[in-house]
Amino acid sequence: MVLFRKHKHCITKKLYDKVKRRILNKTIRYKTTHLNLAEPTKFLSPAELYGTSTCQGNEIIRYSKKLGKNRTKLHAVYRKRLIELKKLREECVRYLGKMNVLKIQRKISGLKRSHKELLDMDMDYYVYKELGKQYENYRICQFCKHYDILNVDKLSKYFDYFDIKGFMYNPSNTVFSFCVDFIGNRNYHFFVKDTYSDRIKHVPLHRKNESFISIHQTMSRHNITKQMSENYLWIDDETILYIAHNTYYNSSNCYTYHIPSNKRKLVYCCEEHRELNIHSVLSEFYCVLISSSYHSDKVFLIDLIDQNGRTRVECIKEPVLKDKDFVTYPYVDHIHATWYILKDDAGVYTFMKTMDFRVFEILFRKKTRGLYVQDVHYMNEMFVFFARVNSESVLFLYDMCKGALRRVEGGGKCAIQNSCHFEVMNVLVEQNKIYFHSSSFTQPNKLFMLEIDKERNYQVENMVYDGRGANTRNKYTEKVVYLKQKSIQVTLIYKKGLKLRNCKCVLYGYGAYGDHYDSTFNASNLLTLCDMGFLVVIAQVSGDRALGFDQRKRGMLLKKKNTFYDFIYIIENYLYKDKITSRDKLAIWGRSAGGLLIGAVLNMRPDICKVAILGVPFVSPHLAMSSSKNPLAFESHSEWGNPLKQPNSNYIQSYSPIQNVVSDGDYPHMFIYSNLNDTLVPYTEPYMYYHALKKEATVFKENKKDLCLHIEDKFGHTQGTALKDKYYQFAMIFAFMQKHIS
Repeated sequence: MVLFRKHKHCITKKLYDKVKRRILNKTIRYKTTHLNLAEPTKFLSPAELYGTSTCQGNEIIRYSKKLGKNRTKLHAVYRKRLIELKKLREECVRYLGKMNVLKIQRKISGLKRSHKELLDMDMDYYVYKELGKQYENYRICQFCKHYDILNVDKLSKYFDYFDIKGFMYNPSNTVFSFCVDFIGNRNYHFFVKDTYSDRIKHVPLHRKNESFISIHQTMSRHNITKQMSENYLWIDDETILYIAHNTYYNSSNCYTYHIPSNKRKLVYCCEEHRELNIHSVLSEFYCVLISSSYHSDKVFLIDLIDQNGRTRVECIKEPVLKDKDFVTYPYVDHIHATWYILKDDAGVYTFMKTMDFRVFEILFRKKTRGLYVQDVHYMNEMFVFFARVNSESVLFLYDMCKGALRRVEGGGKCAIQNSCHFEVMNVLVEQNKIYFHSSSFTQPNKLFMLEIDKERNYQVENMVYDGRGANTRNKYTEKVVYLKQKSIQVTLIYKKGLKLRNCKCVLYGYGAYGDHYDSTFNASNLLTLCDMGFLVVIAQVSGDRALGFDQRKRGMLLKKKNTFYDFIYIIENYLYKDKITSRDKLAIWGRSAGGLLIGAVLNMRPDICKVAILGVPFVSPHLAMSSSKNPLAFESHSEWGNPLKQPNSNYIQSYSPIQNVVSDGDYPHMFIYSNLNDTLVPYTEPYMYYHALKKEATVFKENKKDLCLHIEDKFGHTQGTALKDKYYQFAMIFAFMQKHIS
């Protein structure tokens, strides 16, 4: 095995003796050095190989002293700030009552369920993730027996934060690779592990003058790094293709890295404020490189040329599909020397093919209102489209032979049709099967298999497997309601028996980037709130895309305030008007761009609710987007507008939460939470917002209302990675709601 060439003695003496007895050709004299794991299954079964290797060495451990406790080496100027943040955290916990928080944390933990997530499958094995004590562990089932291949519970033992992404095998399946973020700042380290042995090797993608940094160094303008993202591909058994960001996460480079020689080569340099992504195609001749803003794509091709067993990589300099506002390309693939492309032009989908990117043949065009295509896959001369139509999850099939598009009746297999989330787990082209999960907020994942035979007939089958999770259908109610001429969607989640009359209520919203709150099972542990007697309402408002492109466009740029108006409309013209809840029993909650939503709504209507929760809130958009050296600053101009130009500047300032605090506003009790290592919304934003409220809002200056700030010193934008850390954060939020709403 090339990647572990220096470590050949990888089997025990007992297994070595077994191998000698199994050698068929006794005239060949095998030496110990030849009995490495390069071709392990020639003499040994999987049961003998897994976990019996003598090849040890875990290079992850060497990071434990440096990064395990996130002891960031800061300049003296930050020490006073860290002491202040620690004091605010302690005050927050004392206010909520530590024992009360721990009690709710145990209640959340009680809803923990075992589950499996399918990752890969072949004729005689399948790889899956299984929830362990704190993390999802990677396992393999081969010939009816299950083995650990990556025990994340064990690997993460010395770390406060441990985020694994990008698990995949190399082309020959001799090793697998993965990326780890140890801090939460989206800087990933790349590792490879032998399929059978326990040895984990770090592959240093950085050069000597480059290093990983903290968000504090980023914000201090230390321009010294190239930071690997989790986006990479194997292009042969020795070489990867990967994306790296600059210090400020606002430009990207694409590199190849030859692991045995430790040589790196630049493939493409993007100096624009855009995001690069790479993905493979079905043929072996290309990779696709997509340069994206929040509403447009341009597509480059990376040519893979075989030269004497090594792959030469060249990026075709000019984009084959050029940038145009509100045009994206969700699917680009190369099949039988032909390119197949799905184009999303402001919600109008065109599926076409070409051989030279000059002449295009349109296969179909679909203008269905509210259509959003999530995923596309090919097998057996059929294209499978996983889509949503006005929040209803559907499957479409395009038959290449007949040139016809048809809908799979009942193909979604959703327990709640308008509150359903699809996720494709695995595509087995050789077996003509696609495995996918279907879930809702109250229904755990169910695994389905779509099979298409050689005659292009199909069937969708429910796959029953261990660990699917308990059925909660009889315990909770989940229903969807449409408001304002079906321009707003709300999903109601509550425990059966709860009367929707002046009840405790939590309204959650986001409203940006065309994202929508996916109806995954027990998202944000919402079912714990239901068990505490709350009605949970998920809002899909302008700026989201649950109801199609029109909904998204109504809430961006110079129409951004429609997002806030929609949120207020839900409260006043539905929740209050229908007497479902009242001001004294309503909490509103938003995270990231959703935090901006909550902050803007409170400045418009400070007295609209009893409690407000703002998580990692993007509350100073004008300031953040004015400097190219703020993370994701200029990229966000396509969503919010350029604050350096008019009329955008005045418009953004008019709703910016931090710039529009109402001094005599009757604000609700507020809980603001963030994280020290957040590189999407730096902790300085909620920190400044907290002090602006304390200084300018009378109700907080005079301590008439409670204002808590909890900035964790261990995590990034997505909070913790271990279950106990996630549960503790939610327990604090729920404790704050419970304290003020009864």
